[in-house]
Amino acid sequence: MLNQRKSFVGYTGFAILFLLIIFLGLKLQANLYSNNRETYEVFPYYLFSAIFPVVIGIFLALPHLFKTFPKTGKWTVNWAKLIVVGLPFMYLSIFPILYYSEILTLNLPFSSYILGGYFGRGASTSFETITGIVTGYIVCTSIIKK
Repeated sequence: MLNQRKSFVGYTGFAILFLLIIFLGLKLQANLYSNNRETYEVFPYYLFSAIFPVVIGIFLALPHLFKTFPKTGKWTVNWAKLIVVGLPFMYLSIFPILYYSEILTLNLPFSSYILGGYFGRGASTSFETITGIVTGYIVCTSIIKK
């Protein structure tokens, strides 16, 4: 019974903290968007829009890391998972940063899809969010103890 109560309190705290992070992050993103429209500085908005979903993905993977810490063994990285799944999603999630910062002026693969040419501008924000969450989650869950 005590273990169930401890789990219930832990999950409740996790959910409250998760909702707080989402609420504050979306509030900051809305402020950056307003600033973007007033000053025409798009880079801070797109930087935050690319990084925030990754942070959400990392937060969702925290229970995995908390379960892994007490285990005995050697820390390893699941390189196959990280390279095959994590790297493509990382590329897709940070591409807007590369594009709007003008670090890469090349026409990179799938750039029109990522920036809304295929899905439409409204859908591309969902695309960036989903790829960012997957990136953060995959990176964190690729770290294991054996």
